[in-house]
Amino acid sequence: MEQFYHYISFNGFALSTDFRMPSIEGFKPRSSEHYEIGWKRNFDSDRGKLKTSAYYKTRRNVVALKPDVIVENDNWNNYIMAGNGDSYGIKMFLYYMYRR
Repeated sequence: MEQFYHYISFNGFALSTDFRMPSIEGFKPRSSEHYEIGWKRNFDSDRGKLKTSAYYKTRRNVVALKPDVIVENDNWNNYIMAGNGDSYGIKMFLYYMYRR
């Protein structure tokens, strides 16, 4: 997946939305990959289901506003930081309806 604009949140301000910044000079488009493998079991008569999966996500060119920054001019290179990251884990979901 590639995204040609970035979401940047301002932690010091109570805004209802995040700032959207296009992929401009010096800030490449954000890209990511997501791998997941899992197993799913539906119980009889649609009484429930059990799902479990393991995942790995990688992200490149993620941008964020530097902590404790005060924006004074339009030189974004002084206020924005970029980096890479990954996450991984195991998910489990159980839903079951008991009869009374």
